[in-house]
Amino acid sequence: MPPLVVFWFRRDLRLQDNHGLSQALGAARARDFAVLPVFIFDTDILSDLPKNDARVTFIADCLADLQLTLAKQGRAFCLFHGRPTEVFAELLEKHDIRAVFCNEDYEPSAIARDRAVKQQLNARGV
Repeated sequence: MPPLVVFWFRRDLRLQDNHGLSQALGAARARDFAVLPVFIFDTDILSDLPKNDARVTFIADCLADLQLTLAKQGRAFCLFHGRPTEVFAELLEKHDIRAVFCNEDYEPSAIARDRAVKQQLNARGV
């Protein structure tokens, strides 16, 4: 498998008009790398929500549509359930990841999460 550029979907569950995805695709194209789109159901967030939370159902429906669209294009889309740092640790062990892109998230808890993931990736040279 060639080196990978990961695009981490979060609130931006669309293929069109997605700045971060566009940046990831451009970076991968410039280096002849593959793009691996991922979404992480963050257990730190899910644990605070009711089991039948409408927002989670909406996200799951959007992800199903996104996965179907990508599958029709012959592209993979990986869904994970866990803490983002743990998921990225697993991805880093299994794949040759050269870059990770995502769109900015401005929630205080998201900023802390992103900082932790960025430190983890930087420590691994990503």
